[in-house]
Amino acid sequence: MKNILMSLCAIFCFFVCSCDSNEKSDKIHVGVLMPLTGDIAFLGQSFTNAILMNVDTTRVKLFIQDTKGEPKTAVNILNQMIATNGLDVVVSLKPAVSESINPILEAKGIPHFVFAFSPEITNANNVIKQYPSSDAEDMAYLNYALSNEKKNIVFLRHIFPDAELAYKTIVVPNAQKMGLNVHDVPFDLSVKDFNNLTQKVKSLNPDLIVVQSLSYNFLNIVRSFHHAGILDKMFGDLNFGDLYTYDFATVKEMDNIPFLGLSYVLTESYKIFEKQYLKKYGDRPNILAAYPYDVMTIINNLNKSGVKKEDIIKYYNDNVVNGVTGRLWYDKKGNQNIDYQIMSYHDGQFVSDLN
Repeated sequence: MKNILMSLCAIFCFFVCSCDSNEKSDKIHVGVLMPLTGDIAFLGQSFTNAILMNVDTTRVKLFIQDTKGEPKTAVNILNQMIATNGLDVVVSLKPAVSESINPILEAKGIPHFVFAFSPEITNANNVIKQYPSSDAEDMAYLNYALSNEKKNIVFLRHIFPDAELAYKTIVVPNAQKMGLNVHDVPFDLSVKDFNNLTQKVKSLNPDLIVVQSLSYNFLNIVRSFHHAGILDKMFGDLNFGDLYTYDFATVKEMDNIPFLGLSYVLTESYKIFEKQYLKKYGDRPNILAAYPYDVMTIINNLNKSGVKKEDIIKYYNDNVVNGVTGRLWYDKKGNQNIDYQIMSYHDGQFVSDLN
C-alpha cells in the first residue's frame, strides 16, 4: 500500500511539475531591472507600478529586481535571471545600467526595452527605446529659438550624463549650423541657492534661457530669475517628467513661462491613465511612467515563439496601435516616435500654448 501511495505521489508531482513547466513555457518571461532604491528610486518605483498596472498575467510572467541603479549589480542580477528563469524580453531603466547589461542580451538575441534620453543607445541590434530622445528634444529647443529670433541661448542644466552627451553632440554642432550662439551652465542637483548661477547666466546676456531641472530646484530657479529680472527669457523643460506632478498653482511667476513638453500629457488617454494610477497607488505617477505602461501593451501582445526586435517594430509600424503616449511606432533604429509641444502653465495645470 505504501509503495502504491508513493507511486501515486510521484505521478502527481510529475503532473504538477509538467503543468507548471508548460505554464512557464507558454508565458513570456520578462526581466524588469529597475532602480527601486538609490538616487532615482522615485522613478524606478513609478515605472514598476505602471508595469504592474498593465501586465497580462495570463500571458506574461514578470521577474522584477532592484538594480539600485548600479551597473555591476544589474549584470549580476541579469545573469542570475537568465540562468534561473530564462528570459524572452528585458526592460531596464538608467543609461549606465542599460548599456552595461545589453552586450549580454544582444549576444543572446533578447529584445531589450530601454528608458534613456540618449539616442545612441538604440544602435544595438536588440534595443527598442520607448522614451523621449535628446536629439528630438534639443532640436526642438533650437528650432524654437530660431523661429522666435533668439540668437544667444544659455542652457542651464543639471549635471547628468545624457544631458552632457546631448549638449556636446546635438546642441553645439546644430546651433553652429543654424547661426546660434549657445552657452553651457551646468549645476549639481544638490544646489539650493541659485543666486550665483543666476548672475552667471545674466552676465551672458541671453535672449533665451533653457532650464533643464527637476521640480525640487526648479522653483528656486524661477524665483531667482524673477528677482534678477530675467524670468521673461526663461524656457522650461518638462522632459524629466516630475514637473507635471508638482503643484505650482500658487506660483504666479509660472504663468508666462513657455515649456517644451510631451504632447500626450494633454490627451484624454493620459488623464485616464493618471486617474487609474492614482486610484491604485494613492499618488500621481511620474509623467514618464506612461512609457513602461505602453511597453507592457506591446509585450502583452507578443508571440513567444517570435520575440524579435524587427518583428516588434514591423508589427507596430504596420498597424495602428495607440498607447497612452500616442501611436506606437518606431524609426529604423528602434526609437519610438515622440511628439513635442510648446505649453504654458495656468490654474495648476499645463495647457497647450499653440494659440
